[in-house]
Amino acid sequence: MDDNVNRVDGWQRRRKGLGVIAGALALALSVPASAAGTAGGDAALTEQLKALQAAISALSAKVDALQKKQAQAPAPSPQATEAAARQAVQEIEQQKVKLQDAWDSIKLGLSKSRVRALLGEPSTRFSLNSDQRIWYYSYPGKGSGSVIFGRDGKVTGSQKPPGMSFW
Repeated sequence: MDDNVNRVDGWQRRRKGLGVIAGALALALSVPASAAGTAGGDAALTEQLKALQAAISALSAKVDALQKKQAQAPAPSPQATEAAARQAVQEIEQQKVKLQDAWDSIKLGLSKSRVRALLGEPSTRFSLNSDQRIWYYSYPGKGSGSVIFGRDGKVTGSQKPPGMSFW
């Protein structure tokens, strides 16, 4: 349903834009040839008129083709839309479970490369002192967690994002 609304809205905006262009062209074409002031200006205006008429014809053909294409496009059925929504929710739930499993896998002694493989690149990296490096993972609207590495590059501590099980 939203696809159809967005598509129709897009066509209406394009049609408005073409209306503005057509209006400007009509105004330009309504200027009398005598406004050019010279006989040479008449020939230039005639050429401009032909070019503008050709541009209008090309734009009209494009609008007609797009309208025809839109009319031929089948609207998605409510069942297909509902199935797509269920699929999207299922994928989000799978991502949540995967991320929770990844955080559950963070154990003391893991290497930076293993943490990166589990959690991806951190949002921020910083040092507390010369012995500790912290990787900070931020999940907008969900919270954040951190992994602390010792001088040897192994995990010495971690903090899961709060309420991760409630995502």
